[in-house]
Amino acid sequence: MRDKTVTDQVRMHYLSNDGLAIPCMVRLSYTTAAQFEVLLRIDVADGIHNDWRFSREVLGRGVYEPAGLGDVRVWPVPGSDGAETCISVSGACRQGVSHAVFLCRATDLLRFLIRTYKLVVPGHEVIDFDDALADLLSGE
Repeated sequence: MRDKTVTDQVRMHYLSNDGLAIPCMVRLSYTTAAQFEVLLRIDVADGIHNDWRFSREVLGRGVYEPAGLGDVRVWPVPGSDGAETCISVSGACRQGVSHAVFLCRATDLLRFLIRTYKLVVPGHEVIDFDDALADLLSGE
């Protein structure tokens, strides 16, 4: 079976440390080759981007209730009646540790998630253990 991919450009707001909400476009991707994860890509300059891979389940749960531990957390914005969602991502980068919080419309996330659910229904994900072991042993 050939791998299939879903990609959406989502308008978000980067919430800066000084309280500014800076509009930006973020790419969300999902592939049947990695059925448990989504990719969040932020273009920071020409040809330079930051990627975060995290659980599709965390993204889906985070629209409705706080979800995630560690590098990625997702939660509905209090007082928005479920209309807005925050995504907090952190991790190593060239400058040391990168941390960013993004605000977006929950409907944009749900539209993306529904498209991924049409490819692989939640709870029906499959792991190819041979490929996973080969990746683990190769250090990828």
